[in-house]
Amino acid sequence: VDYARDVADSSVQENEVAIYSIGLNVDPNSSAEKLLRYIAWVGDDPTRASPDPCRTTPGNQACGQYYFATENDLRRIFDDIASRIYTKISE
Repeated sequence: VDYARDVADSSVQENEVAIYSIGLNVDPNSSAEKLLRYIAWVGDDPTRASPDPCRTTPGNQACGQYYFATENDLRRIFDDIASRIYTKISE
């Protein structure tokens, strides 16, 4: 988990990339969901200057650039991510 956090931190700082994460049927408040939420947060704000958008959101719910998903949600999520990427590119 520490290594994954370090890689996410360095990736966004060195390459200025946005990261979106999808938790496909992860357990609420599990270490996996917490990691995916963290990665989505630093993928949106590498300096972590803004508060974590997921800090008050219950488990198994989308927040910020983290998406909780079941198999039936994936098309909608990919469409939403695509529209967000398009918006970032056009800014």
